[in-house]
Order: sequence, then structure tokens, then C-alpha cells
Amino acid sequence: MIDFELPKELQLLADEVRAFVESTIVPYERDPRLTAHGPTEDQRTELVGLAREAGLLTIQAPKEYGGRGLTHLEQAAVYEAAGWSTLGPVALNCAAPDEGNMFVLNKVCTPEQAERFLEPVIAGETRSVFAMTEPRRRRLRPGAAEDGGDLRRYDVPDQRTEVADHWRERCRKLDRHGGRPAQRARSVRPHALPHPGGC
Repeated sequence: MIDFELPKELQLLADEVRAFVESTIVPYERDPRLTAHGPTEDQRTELVGLAREAGLLTIQAPKEYGGRGLTHLEQAAVYEAAGWSTLGPVALNCAAPDEGNMFVLNKVCTPEQAERFLEPVIAGETRSVFAMTEPRRRRLRPGAAEDGGDLRRYDVPDQRTEVADHWRERCRKLDRHGGRPAQRARSVRPHALPHPGGC
């Protein structure tokens, strides 16, 4: 039989997160800055500040970036507690797309890239966005498929700059999720295409 009981220390952390969300964040659900598309940037910044003061901002981040380096199990317990309010993950900086982008950037960034792109998102100072191209498909509904095999994009020389190796991405369709306003973007596309490459 599987034991679903959380370790005591983790249960205490989840309880702390839930108490913070219930007492501090839930009242913001009636704030007029909460729109049908989520909180305004002003409200998000305020919520992030409250989590920072409580010592709960981006606690899932690696320890070298000021987080607690939570395991997947620990993240699950904390995220469940944060989700007591739709604003909880926003306040704790563990909402999509930032959470996933932080995870990916932490795996692939050089130290210089981490300083420039990852650390500001972990600190709650900037937002990120996930963008993916979705081509037309005749027989199936539009989409990029689970493996990304149907992604179609190409790069063109950027005439707006004099940098010799600067390219702009061109896509058939671009759908943005989250990140209003986004200062960081992650682009998903098949890396096997030649650069610059064609559809």
C-alpha cells in the first residue's frame, strides 16, 4: 500500500503556504485589478511583494538562486497549497509560464544567460512567455503535436540591425500564453531545421 502522508517538515511548509494564501492573498480576489485575464501587472507586483516579505517567493527555485531547491514531491505539496486561490501561484511566482520557463532555463543557461534571463524571473522582477508556432494541418485540428514534430518556422536576416549574425524568427501562427507584459520569451521549435532554415 502506498503511504500518501507527507513528511512532517513538508506538511508544515504546505500549511504555511496555505495559511499565507488564505489570510493574505484570498482578499485580493475582490480587488478590481483582477481582470478576466488575471491580475494586472500592478496587482501582480504587489502580490509578489507580499510573498517576498513572507519568505515564500519562488521557494521552488534552486538554492543557488535563493530558493529552497524543492523536489518534485515538495513542489506538488506546495503548489497544491498555493492553489487554494487562483492568485496564490501568481504571488508565490510558481504560475505558468514562468515556472516552466525557470525550470528549463535553469537546465540550459550558461552562467551569463542565467544572470541576464533567469535571475530576474526568479526574483519576480520580470515575466516570461511561452510561444509556439502552430501550422495549418488539413486532416487534423491545428496544433503542433505532442512531440513538436509539426512545428514550422524559419529565420530571416534582420534588416533592422547591422549585426551580421542576427536573425528574426518568422512563424505561420503564433499563440502567446501568459506573460502580460513579458520581458523574457522562450521559443520552442525543432532544432533539426537548418539555420536559417525553411519550412
